[in-house]
Amino acid sequence: MNRIYTRYGKIFKTSVAGRAVVMSADPDFNHFILQQEGKLVELWYMDSFAELVGQRGPLKEVATAGSLHKNLKKLIQEHIGIESLKGDLLGFMDRVVNRTLDSWTTGRVEVRSATAKVAIALYIFII
Repeated sequence: MNRIYTRYGKIFKTSVAGRAVVMSADPDFNHFILQQEGKLVELWYMDSFAELVGQRGPLKEVATAGSLHKNLKKLIQEHIGIESLKGDLLGFMDRVVNRTLDSWTTGRVEVRSATAKVAIALYIFII
């Protein structure tokens, strides 16, 4: 991503899943955009994600314009926020990473598959 930001800047237009989107790596701009949701800008989510969080489909009435980001942030913080990190998650991550590194002493390492195994173990622990 750094190569992309160096080439195009911190704010640029691109296409994701066939739709034109604006990408931003500028924290001040991102904060401004999130403050203006439903006023000056309309946030867009991929179709499958929008249906999952209720922006479309049977849960549409539940998700209002400003509540989507707030509810999503709350949901994420419950699972991987500071309190979770202080609790069980950090210890679990330490054990998984140490176990994975210990298994690497046996010879050749396929980094891609090893990284996927660690990520899957953490994902399963979180859910």
